Amino acid sequence: MSANEPDLPIRQIVVALDASPSSLVLLEAATELAARFHTELVGLFIEDATLIHLAGSPFLREVSRFSGTARQLGLEQLERQLRAQASQMRRVLTTIAARRQVSATLRVVRGQVVAELLKAAAETDLIILGRTGQSLVRQQGLRQRLGSTTRVFLTQAPRLTLVLQQKTRLGLPVLVVYDNSGAAQRALQVAARLVQENAGQLTVIILADTAEAVQQAEQQVVAWLQAHRLTARYHWLASTDLAGLRPIVAMERGRMLILPGANAALRGDALLALLDELHTSVLVVQ
Repeated sequence: MSANEPDLPIRQIVVALDASPSSLVLLEAATELAARFHTELVGLFIEDATLIHLAGSPFLREVSRFSGTARQLGLEQLERQLRAQASQMRRVLTTIAARRQVSATLRVVRGQVVAELLKAAAETDLIILGRTGQSLVRQQGLRQRLGSTTRVFLTQAPRLTLVLQQKTRLGLPVLVVYDNSGAAQRALQVAARLVQENAGQLTVIILADTAEAVQQAEQQVVAWLQAHRLTARYHWLASTDLAGLRPIVAMERGRMLILPGANAALRGDALLALLDELHTSVLVVQ
């Protein structure tokens, strides 16, 4: 990895929003990142075409979040709700962005949720999603698994994707997994930008199968970080020992874990299983 390699540009951040309370947490985190990277923020509010198609069906019921009672949901009522939700999100986005002096807009689209997310991801530099959406199902006392939309999206995402742990705020320290791939080099660049802004702690987890490979990778990372006036703590994991990531994240009290998505062991079902187990926000860099 060249010490003179240009930093990975992040010119625009898209955050996926819905009517759930967790969207406020997503907005705060997205605005914070946009301020750190001095970039534009776009809130993406997706009107679910499948839900709209079902509106008016006698089988579709709206369940009150507070009383648990159900009633039929008609198309006209749903359209009003969607407009009201989008207006509320626009007001909140404008308020939070102004506080951090970030340029922000709300984009409202109608379509299949995953398809619209993938389209947005292909046209931006970083997209942010929550672990779960608006589901009324809550598992009290149990670890919250990824929502279905996030699970499907992560298997196809083309760019940088941040899955935000909704009960925690973004912060330090930042941990990054490094396997000497191009994606790992980009992941290291993003990690460096994050800790440079706050003069914070960086931990590098090297995936390699021999002591020689570990030493070579660490030398490359040290040289690159020194050129950017940064230092790090280091851990070593065998490339097949992804279960070892969780205790390292816990020991380092990591607030964000950055993963190279090109690593075969960090794709598909393995990635989803890992995210189900972690209590931290995870940024996947392709």
